[in-house]
Order: sequence, then C-alpha cells, then structure tokens
Amino acid sequence: MTSLPSDPSKDAARWVLPSTIPFEHLKGHDLEECIYWLMDSLGAKDLEWRVGGIGAGTSDGGRDLEALFFSPSPDGEMEGQRWWIECKGRSGTVEADTVKAACNNALAQDDLSYLVVVTNTGFSNPTRDWVKQWQKSHPRPRVKLWDKSSLERMLAQHPNAVFRLFSQALSTAGHLEVAREGFWNRFDYTSPRTLQTFWDAREDLAIGPLERIALVVSEFAHGRIGDRPWGVACEPQAVFETLALATANLPYLFGRALRGGIDQGASNSWDCLSRPSDASCDRRKGRRRDDRSTAAKQRWHALP
Repeated sequence: MTSLPSDPSKDAARWVLPSTIPFEHLKGHDLEECIYWLMDSLGAKDLEWRVGGIGAGTSDGGRDLEALFFSPSPDGEMEGQRWWIECKGRSGTVEADTVKAACNNALAQDDLSYLVVVTNTGFSNPTRDWVKQWQKSHPRPRVKLWDKSSLERMLAQHPNAVFRLFSQALSTAGHLEVAREGFWNRFDYTSPRTLQTFWDAREDLAIGPLERIALVVSEFAHGRIGDRPWGVACEPQAVFETLALATANLPYLFGRALRGGIDQGASNSWDCLSRPSDASCDRRKGRRRDDRSTAAKQRWHALP
C-alpha cells in the first residue's frame, strides 16, 4: 500500500459522493451549520454564528456568519481578513434584489475584506453581471457568490465538514481521511467498528504513515491491538516510514495524550472532546464560545 495521492482533486473524488448530499433541503439553520463547519475546515479564526441554536434567531446584523482569515503580506507579516457570509437557502434561483441588498449593506463596514453570498441552488447570469459592475465602483469588500456547484467542490475537498452533517455522503476513503484528520488535530480515536471496516477494505485504501499511526494508536486505545495487525499488512518500507514518523512526533503525541486526559477528567464526559472548540465543555462552565452547532456529539468516529 502507498501513501495518499498528492493531487487534492483526486482525493476529493474518492472522499465524498456529492450526489448524496441533500442540497434541495439545505436551507435555514441547516445551511448555516453546513457553512459554519466548512469555514472551520477552511481555517477560519474567530468564527461566529450570528444566529445560533434551533428555531428562529435574533437579528444577524446583515450576516449569518463572521470569520477571520490570516494571510501573509509581502513583508512576511500576517494580516487578518474579515469575512461576512450570508446564507440563502432557496428552492429556485436566488433573487437579484437579495444579492444587491447584501452588497450595499456591506458597504458600511470599512474593515470588511470579503462578502460571501452562498446558496444551495444558484444565481442568475444577470445577478452575476450586476456584481461584476458593482465591484468596479466598489473594490471593497470583494464579493463571492457560492452556488451549489461551489459547495460541492469545496465540501468534496473537506470531508471532515461533510462528516459532521452528511456522513452518508462519505466513501470509506473519506471516512479514513476524517479519522486521520481527527486524530492528528484533536487526538480523536477511531471506533472498533470503523477500524474493522478499514481493515476489510485495506487493499483498496491508500493508507500512508499518518493514517497508519492513527489506526494503530486507536487499536491501543481500545486494547485490541492483536485484532488487526496493521504493521503486517504493509511493505517493510512502509513500516519503517511509519516508525520514523511516529518517533519524530512522540513529543507531540505524548503532549496531546496528556492534554486529552486532563480534558476528560475535567469534563467527566467523552462528548467534551468531540468538537474542535470543546464548546460543550465551555458552555457548562459558563463561558461563551462561537460554536452553536448540535452536530458531532460522539467522541468516537464511527460509520453510520
């Protein structure tokens, strides 16, 4: 077995089945939650969901989500870019007046870098033409129109966001990518059921050193290291590469393991380790966090 292909587009094609995502029903709170997790996967900082919870929300101040992205300037300094995201779930094409109102409302924000209007359907050509003309006289903020095709492409490249809401849209390779990302970013373990699924499909999966370490550590966590001998199921060179990577990352893995134990003891709940921001723990302690989602409630990554 070899490591993952280097072409992201090929990976995306193997990870996600866009046709199984119910875009026609992706409206209101569901669309906002989908975009929230997509922005999180894209690397957004200070991500804020303006309308939280389930049901009717309060005034969102002209945007549903607000985020901050950082990019290097020519002199090497990191500069923040403020984004506004408006979510427009529709059964048909988004109305031109809706886009025009969003653009004109954003003009009042001098520090706004990007305005994104996103929909589960599409935008008409006249609407896109109007945005191009409006942009000529209003260079800031930059306006992006994300339609269904844009969402399909971006969600396909970020299976972790898909997993939180549409796990049925992930292939086995997609679930493996979620397991890898969850382990290295949050020290999540893979469930025995999912480990068995990966084992049964191991000949068809691209299991590299990062994935193999995540799987082996999960086996140790469950105390079932002898059930699936991942080291035997690969070439000697792959075993050497995995051992070398694991050795180089021992301080990181040890630190994450210690931190995981501290978090578990403080919260006395596996759920507190299931989200990137540990939001459920913070709410119990009375601290405000941006995460208002009801998704991803289990610690263990498991196939549906």
